[in-house]
Amino acid sequence: MRKGVYLRSGVLTLLPCLVMILLVVTGCGKTLETNGKPSTNAAQGVQTQHKTIKIGDGKGNTKTVDLASLTQAKGIGIFKKSTGSLVGPAELSGPKLADVLKAAGIELSATDGLEFIASDGYKMTLDNQQITGNVMTYKQDGEAAAASQMDVLVALESSEKEVGEGLPRLVYVSKDAAITDGHLWVKLIDTIILKPGVADWTIKLSGYENVTVDRATYESCATCHETPHPGQKIEITNAKGGKDIYEGSGLWLMVAEVDGGEKVDGHHLVNRNIVRSNYTVRLLTKDGKTLDIKSTDISYNDEIILAYKKNNSLLGGDEGPLELVNIENKEKPVLLGQIIEVQLLNLPKQ
Repeated sequence: MRKGVYLRSGVLTLLPCLVMILLVVTGCGKTLETNGKPSTNAAQGVQTQHKTIKIGDGKGNTKTVDLASLTQAKGIGIFKKSTGSLVGPAELSGPKLADVLKAAGIELSATDGLEFIASDGYKMTLDNQQITGNVMTYKQDGEAAAASQMDVLVALESSEKEVGEGLPRLVYVSKDAAITDGHLWVKLIDTIILKPGVADWTIKLSGYENVTVDRATYESCATCHETPHPGQKIEITNAKGGKDIYEGSGLWLMVAEVDGGEKVDGHHLVNRNIVRSNYTVRLLTKDGKTLDIKSTDISYNDEIILAYKKNNSLLGGDEGPLELVNIENKEKPVLLGQIIEVQLLNLPKQ
């Protein structure tokens, strides 16, 4: 399983909940031109006047980097939206992400990731493979091709307005116009922060169909505030009397992915036709533990979340990748950790 994708019945696609997210993060798109080359019409191009960003070392120290002062690289980029349509191609230029980090004195280890924070508050954490350009690519028909090595730029200019919306933005480019996942193309970058120990993970969903969701895809659902199912933050009192803040999405969001309901404009909607049958939602952990919840208890309930962050750090160790947190349960709000699978059981026959 490569980064930013998920497997549905053996076919690699993007998580449908990203449709609205990609409208915000990547803008509206158009299909690939038949010649696979960007337009040469300069009137369609765009460049940003905001050419500085802040780089954080993860220890509270930041440095402002002037992107325009660095060596400018170029390449052709195309991204794939969750609807399957392609945006691009466009010629994009800007410094390589590696050069931006070097200018700030940041050296990456093999396990380091980066958190990208946009000026509109959107956040996305990418792992080492993604920030070094080893990502899944797609054919022009939208089918998965293979993992390829791409150049990763912080783009300041684009030959196409639609591709260049939200500069400076993270882009994946190559000489042969390889196609990559749109939700990796973080726009309006304001700050980049070093995040040690960022590991990829997947969670399996099974119901009327089977889906496997990876970390980057889950985070993109949980961080965008422009969707009908925005991410949730829950503050709880821990056993020591202190406060912990958990971030994630309502458990119902993952359930809605495999409950057989329709997706309106690609958005998750709970299948209300079967909720009252009171089917079972079973959560499974790495070490074989299970927890069963009735569908009527979680339908559109944003107070029961699958958390992927605690106190602004990704969950790991004996907690991650996901924890079930219920703010309604005051005595024990954290119900289960190390969740890797969600099953829908006793579903009505379709």
